[in-house]
Amino acid sequence: MSEQTNPTIEETADEAANVRYLALGDFTLERTEAGGLRMTIADERTVLRVKSMLCFPFSHPSKYVSIRDGNDDEVGIIADLAHISKGDRRLIEDDLEMRYFTPRVKSIKMIKHRFGGVEWIVDTNCGSKRLITKGVHDTMTEVEPGRYVITDVDGNRYEIHVDELDQPSRERIDRMI
Repeated sequence: MSEQTNPTIEETADEAANVRYLALGDFTLERTEAGGLRMTIADERTVLRVKSMLCFPFSHPSKYVSIRDGNDDEVGIIADLAHISKGDRRLIEDDLEMRYFTPRVKSIKMIKHRFGGVEWIVDTNCGSKRLITKGVHDTMTEVEPGRYVITDVDGNRYEIHVDELDQPSRERIDRMI
C-alpha cells in the first residue's frame, strides 16, 4: 500500500502550466443519439462523452470553459467561446444552459424558519416556487453587491438581484441577510 501525499506548490504549478487550451480547428463536437456531446480532437482521439463547465460562472460566463470527460478529467479549456465555430459554440452553450439553469427571483412572498431550515415562497421568471434551504447564510452567496445566489436542499440554484425586487420583497430579504 503506497502512502498518498499532498502535492507540493511546485507540483501544483507544474500541473497548472500543463493546461491544454482548445482553439478553433483543434476539435469538433457532435450531439450523440442519447443527447450528450462527443468531442473529436484533431489527429488525436475521440472522447465519447464530454461535458462543459465554467471556470468562472459569474464573472466570465462565456470564457474559460473546461471540457471534461466521463471521468471528470479535464480534456482542455476553451478560453473564449467567441473564438470557436458557431456550431460548436451552440452545442457548448446548450450544454452550459442545462448545467447552469438558474431561475431569477422576481419577488419573495414569504421567508419562514421551519425545523432548522428556511422555507421560501418566491415568484421567478419560470413561475412560482416553494424552496427549502438549510439556512440563509449557509446557502446564500453574494456574487456581487446586491446579487445573490441561493441553493435549495436539492441543489437547485436561484438568483436574486435585490435592486430588481419590489419593496416588500426587499424588506423580507433584508431581514434575512
